Amino acid sequence: ASTMTLAIPAEISASSLLSQAIMCRPEIRAARKQIEAAMSSLAMAKSEYGPRIRAEGSYGLRDDSTDLEEKEYAAGISVEIPIFSGLSTKHKVAERKAELARVRAQADAVIQDVQQDVWLAKSTLQEAVETVQTTDVRAKDARESARMAEERYKIGGCTITDLMDIQTAVAKAEADLVLADWNMQVAKAVLNRTLGILSPIETK
Repeated sequence: ASTMTLAIPAEISASSLLSQAIMCRPEIRAARKQIEAAMSSLAMAKSEYGPRIRAEGSYGLRDDSTDLEEKEYAAGISVEIPIFSGLSTKHKVAERKAELARVRAQADAVIQDVQQDVWLAKSTLQEAVETVQTTDVRAKDARESARMAEERYKIGGCTITDLMDIQTAVAKAEADLVLADWNMQVAKAVLNRTLGILSPIETK
């Protein structure tokens, strides 16, 4: 039988649980990667507006020279300015912006779903912990009643039927405690899943 005082540690607030979930939930990490990819794609599309600069250089003999020692060096920078691709680039940038807005909206929706999961799981675990606490108290009271009934039975203060009824109540209280503890462990596992972690949230 459990005699522990169980509670979610006070330092584990809902906000810290949500922060944990945002860091660890795989669907949120995936959404962030999609945002990064969309931002990179938008930046590439915008870069097509600007000029392309390329450095060039050459080294060799002059074409009109008969002296093998007379060599020519040349270096320069070429600039390509897109003139006729403005409309296509503008359309591409608009598409990339729309895609970025779409993946950001999806990410916001995922975060809201995760937030709801965490709040519900935390609430369920707290209720399960409180049930264990109250059930544990009832089990203790039932065991104490059974002990006192046994003492009375020894001196003829109650019948065997009374004693058996009290012992049956003890058995039920113990069974209720086992079930409550099981439900609490399940609630802890659900909360861990909503946080995207494998290590348990400890109770004390």
